Amino acid sequence: MIEYLHIRDLAIIDELEVEFCPGFNVITGETGAGKSILVQALSLLRGTRPKGKLIRKGQATAVIEAVIKPPSQDELISSLLRDLGMEAVDELVVSRTLSTSGHGRVRINGELSTVRVLGSLVGALVDMTGQREQQSLADVSNHRVLLDRFGVPGGVVAEYRKSYRAYRDLCRRIDETPSDAQRLARVDVLQHLVDELAAVGLREDEEDELEEERRRLSSVLDMKAAAVEAVEAIYEGSEAAVDRLAEAERSLEQWRDVDPEMGAFVDRLFEARTLVEDAARDLEAKRDRLEPDPARLDEVEQRLMLLGDLKRKHRCLHLSDLVERYKDLERELAELEGATSALEDLEAALDRARRQVERSGAELERSRRKSAARMEELVGANLSEVGMEGAEFRVAIDPSMAREDDDRRFLFDAGRAGPFGWNRIRFLVKTNPGEDLLPVDEVASGGELSRILLAVKTAVVGQDPVAFYVFDEVDQGVGGMVGDVVGQKLFDLSKYRQVLCVTHLPQIAAYADHHYVVTKRTIKGRTTSSIECLDDDARTEELARMGGTVTDAALDHARTMVRRTRRKRR
Repeated sequence: MIEYLHIRDLAIIDELEVEFCPGFNVITGETGAGKSILVQALSLLRGTRPKGKLIRKGQATAVIEAVIKPPSQDELISSLLRDLGMEAVDELVVSRTLSTSGHGRVRINGELSTVRVLGSLVGALVDMTGQREQQSLADVSNHRVLLDRFGVPGGVVAEYRKSYRAYRDLCRRIDETPSDAQRLARVDVLQHLVDELAAVGLREDEEDELEEERRRLSSVLDMKAAAVEAVEAIYEGSEAAVDRLAEAERSLEQWRDVDPEMGAFVDRLFEARTLVEDAARDLEAKRDRLEPDPARLDEVEQRLMLLGDLKRKHRCLHLSDLVERYKDLERELAELEGATSALEDLEAALDRARRQVERSGAELERSRRKSAARMEELVGANLSEVGMEGAEFRVAIDPSMAREDDDRRFLFDAGRAGPFGWNRIRFLVKTNPGEDLLPVDEVASGGELSRILLAVKTAVVGQDPVAFYVFDEVDQGVGGMVGDVVGQKLFDLSKYRQVLCVTHLPQIAAYADHHYVVTKRTIKGRTTSSIECLDDDARTEELARMGGTVTDAALDHARTMVRRTRRKRR
C-alpha cells in the first residue's frame, strides 16, 4: 500500500503531503482543483514521461516522493526485487525529481536509480486507470499472470517451468558440446600436441640443470687455466706454498722443547701443509680431466632451444607451466575421445525432456482454458453490474507464433515454448452488441476501460500482486444505481488491496473508508492546491456539494447515503 505521498512544485501544487490509509480512499473536489495532478504524480512514479510543463512556474525542479509497503511474501514482487538487485524490505521509499534542465533524479531507498527501474518496481505495485499507457491491462504479459493466478493450480505452473528449464539446460549443454567434425578436428590437433610433448620427455627441473651444465661446459678452458695456475702456486712452482710452509715448520721446530706453544704452531703448520698438498693433488687430477666437449655443449644448447620454442608455442613462462599444459592437453584429449557417448546420452535425455515439456505444457494449457472459462463468466457478470450491459469479455488463448530467428528445438505443434508455456494470452472485450471483440487495451473510452479494469480486478482479487489500485475516470458516463454498484465493488476490492478512487459521484464516495478533498486557493496572486482528510461532518457536507447545492435536504440525503452504504459494507 502507499502510506505517504509528498509533492512539491508540480503544476499548481506548491507543497502537498498526504498519508493514505488501508482500505478504500476517495479523492473529491471541484473541477480544476488539482485532483488529476495527484494521479499524474503517481503516474510519474510509475515511470511515465512528463508531458507538458509540469514544473511550477518560477521553480527549477519538482519532486514526488512516496513510501510504499509491498505485500508481504508475494513471490512475484520478491522475484522482481531480486532481479533489480534489491533485498526484500518492509517498505520502499521512492522519489523522482523533475528538472527544467531535463536532468532528473530517481532514488529508491536513498540510492540513486533510473526511471526504468523505478517504473518496473512501482509499476508492479501500483495499478492505474485513466492513464491508458499506465494500466496493467495495457501490458499483455500481465494478462497471463492474472489468468494463471486466477485459476491455474500453482503446481501445474511449477511443473511446466521445471520441465522447460531442464529442456533448455540440455539444449545449452548440447550446444556447448562440439559436433563430430569439430571434435575430430580438435582431437587431431590435440593428438599432435600431446605426441610432440610426449616425445620431448619433459621434466620440471631439467631446464635449471641444463643451464648449469651449459655454464660449466662453456667455461672449461678458463677453469683449466685457473687450475694450472693454482697448482703452480701451491705445489709445483719455485715459490710453491707447500715449500714455504715446510720452511716455516723447520724454523719453528728447534724451539719446540723450549716453548710448548711453539710446538703447537709447528703441528698446525704441518696439518695445513698436508691439507694443501692433498688439495694440490686433487686439483691436478681435476686439471687433467678438464677437457672441452663441444659436442655435449651443442647438445645442451639445442635442448634448451627446443624447450624455449615449446614454451613460446604454448605461451608458458616456466618449464613447470609447460608440464601442466601437457597434462591439461592429455585430459582434454581423453575427454573428447569419450565425448561421442556423452553426446548420445545428452541427445537421448533431450528427447525425454522434450516429451515432458509436451506433457506439462499441454496440462498447463488445459488448466488455462478452464481458468479462462470461469474468468469470462465472472468478469462478464461484473461488467453488466457496472453499467456495461451487452459487453462481452473473452480470454484469447492462442499459440505463440514462431519467429524467424527462433531455435527450432523450442517449436512444438502447439506453439513456441517459452518460460511460461506456449500460449499467447490476451484479454478481449466487446463493449456493445454488434461490435467486434478487441484487445482490452484498445478500448477507446477511458471510463469504459476503467470499469473493465474494475471488473477484471474484482474477479481476480486476492491473486493480483498489485498492492495499490488507482481508479480515475471510473465514474465517467455512470450515475444513479450503477454508480452505487461501482462504489460497492470498489469497496469489496479494498478488502484485499488498498484502493484510491478520484470521483465526482457521491454514490461512489459514500462507500469510502477515508475521504480526502482537494481544494485550490489563491495566495499572493498564485494558485495552489491542498488536500485534507475529512471528518464525518465535513464529509457529509462534501457529499451534499457533489450532489448539487448544499441545502438541509441535500445534507439529510448525504447522511442517509452514508448510513445505507455502511449497512451494505457490513
